[in-house]
Amino acid sequence: MTDKFQEIELKFHCDIEGIKKLRRAQKVKDVATGNWRSRLLRAIYHDTADLALKRAGIALRTRKEGRYWVQTIKCNAKMHAGLSRVDEYHVRLRNEQLDLERIEDMQVR
Repeated sequence: MTDKFQEIELKFHCDIEGIKKLRRAQKVKDVATGNWRSRLLRAIYHDTADLALKRAGIALRTRKEGRYWVQTIKCNAKMHAGLSRVDEYHVRLRNEQLDLERIEDMQVR
């Protein structure tokens, strides 16, 4: 089964001191959910030789998340007021090999 999410990101470009300030900022604390955490991820990004997916605004990857591999498709990205909004489709895999047949939404597949 494919899980669909809509990701909303606010991205920052800063050095380590900027990250420390960001973590202490009250406005961030007011809207943050959960605890801060760092993780080491292994991701494999896929595209055609002529970068057709990139040109179409699509990202396709497999990523190791704990004991499992997850296939993710990101598409329909929009920017508004500094926020990035992206549709994401996730499906758990047995290994790092793509399995596009597992994507249930035929328009995305």
